[in-house]
Amino acid sequence: MGDQRTKFILLQDRVGQTVERNVFSLGLSTKSSPSQALRGDLLEALPEAEQPQDSTKIALVGIDRKSLRLECTLENLARLSDEDANLLLAISSLEERYQMFMDRSVRLDFGRKILAGCQVYVSVKGVAKKLPGVVWYKGELPSNSGTMFGVELIVSIPSFSYLIILYMKLMHSHDQAKFLSSILKQDFPASM
Repeated sequence: MGDQRTKFILLQDRVGQTVERNVFSLGLSTKSSPSQALRGDLLEALPEAEQPQDSTKIALVGIDRKSLRLECTLENLARLSDEDANLLLAISSLEERYQMFMDRSVRLDFGRKILAGCQVYVSVKGVAKKLPGVVWYKGELPSNSGTMFGVELIVSIPSFSYLIILYMKLMHSHDQAKFLSSILKQDFPASM
C-alpha cells in the first residue's frame, strides 16, 4: 500500500493498538492493547510486507508515538510531504496540528517559505502588540521533534534593551508563534 517513508495525518479519531515490548524477554514478546488515535496524529505507512490484504486499508505506525499501530481506510487520512510532516510534528497539541493542516493553504505554505533572514512579526504572550523579528534558524533541535524556528526579537523598553532569542513553533496564524524556550539578555544603562 505504501512504503515506509509515506507519511499521513489522521483526519478522524480511530482506535488503534499500543504495542509494548516485554523487557524481561529481551524484547522478543509483545503485548498490545487498544489505544485511542486522535485526529492530528501523524503516522507513517508500515512496509509493504506488513500491509493488510484489503487494498482499501493501510497499516500505519505513529511518528511521535512509535508504540501506536493503526489500520484504517485511506478516507481517514491525508498524505503529507516530508516537509509538511516535519512542520506539523513541531506542534505538540493534536488539535492545533489538525487545525494547522486544515488551513494548510495559508499556514503550512508560510512555514515552507520561511528561511533564515526572513523578517516576521511574532505574538508573545503578555505583550499586546506583535513584535518584529528575524528568523535565524529553521530546522530540528536535539531536544524537540519537527521543524523549529529560531527568531531574534529586539524590544526597546525605557531604561532597558532586551535581546531575546526564542525557538518557536507555528501556531494559530502565520505571524503567531508558540515558544519553546528563551534566553533573556539584559543590558542595563550605566546610570542604574
